[in-house]
Amino acid sequence: MPETVDRIDYIVVPAIQKLLSDTEFEHLSIETEGNKLSLLLAKIRAGGETFSIVMHDSETEETMIEAKERFFDQLQSEIAESSFGWGQLRE
Repeated sequence: MPETVDRIDYIVVPAIQKLLSDTEFEHLSIETEGNKLSLLLAKIRAGGETFSIVMHDSETEETMIEAKERFFDQLQSEIAESSFGWGQLRE
């Protein structure tokens, strides 16, 4: 598994920068579950709401490109269902 920092820089940061405005984005934290970082969650606070999106799951085989696309799609869906971005399909 690539380093956690690499995953944040390659997967998480670009999605946040593309989908959230500076005024919407509030905070990012990375949390772990399981032994040996088997599950990494990105917790994103934006527009007064918190989204938890899997950044890495050791039980799922996916390339970094697939992980990046999945993460982007999930954040996009969370925003579309949020109070501040309801119904918007941001790209």
